[in-house]
Amino acid sequence: MAVVSKGSEYTLFLDGKLFSVLHDRDVRQKSTGKGHAGGVTIGCPQMADGGILGLATYKRTLSATEIAKNAAAAKQFFQPPTELADTKTVTLDLKLTSFTPVPDPKLIKPYRNALLAHEYTVVSLVSGHRKGLKPGSKVRVFRYGVWDGQKTAIDNLKTGDSARITVELLSADPRLEREYQLDTLDTDVSAAYYVEVPGSGKNP
Repeated sequence: MAVVSKGSEYTLFLDGKLFSVLHDRDVRQKSTGKGHAGGVTIGCPQMADGGILGLATYKRTLSATEIAKNAAAAKQFFQPPTELADTKTVTLDLKLTSFTPVPDPKLIKPYRNALLAHEYTVVSLVSGHRKGLKPGSKVRVFRYGVWDGQKTAIDNLKTGDSARITVELLSADPRLEREYQLDTLDTDVSAAYYVEVPGSGKNP
């Protein structure tokens, strides 16, 4: 935003374009006592919420053309960072904090496979990107504890163990809804559940 003061007249430019022209009497009537200096209001209800990234004052009057050029240059300089797109899979270094014990395969018949919920703390992201997954965050991952009627290696896991696992959202594969799923973790309605991409789990 730019304010050009000339006598009792104030010309306001927003994003390099003429926004409004105010006079002393308008400023005195509209000023709320918030966000103004010397009686000149520098905010208005029509403007979106935001912050001040820089401030420049001039002893000379700026032309509309110069203001437009300054606004264009500022937009390029203060361009917000591009948000990374989520990838289908993400590889993470994790530390186990809680897990669902592996059941006796006989107890899940007629199912021969069982997906069990584990909770991990993210140590680091190895590859891929998923919003909300960052070092220190909690993540819940379903892993196969029973496969083809036999217990898998995760039966030997214990709290504090580390692993490098590639995961994807559990909801990304509707076929997994037909698998036996067991989750004895504390309820967390805000938790997003992932599933291990088969064969990816290993020590980092």
